[in-house]
Amino acid sequence: MKRIKRDTWLVLFVCAMLIAVLSALVLKSALCVLGVSPERKKAIEDMVSIREDLASNPANVIGEHPPSRRDPWATPYRITIVGTNIEVRSAGPDGKFGTPDDISAP
Repeated sequence: MKRIKRDTWLVLFVCAMLIAVLSALVLKSALCVLGVSPERKKAIEDMVSIREDLASNPANVIGEHPPSRRDPWATPYRITIVGTNIEVRSAGPDGKFGTPDDISAP
């Protein structure tokens, strides 16, 4: 029974890593095509980095708190982990979550 659980966690971990790497590649390609402000670009790069850090450290995925990091507008990023899905959001220039200028890493 323990072997199955360990294998399941390993598969979930590898899937999370692949998703993080692939989404980072897609995101970097999109940033090259789209004209974005340096602050938005920095926020997106930070969010991808945070997600990759969380995906590569199983202790963080299991529930330990990740280090507090702030977006270019000095607001802490909002990190949500559901299963293997890791979402990192920035409140954007206005500093308020839930407004049209919010940024999330895909």
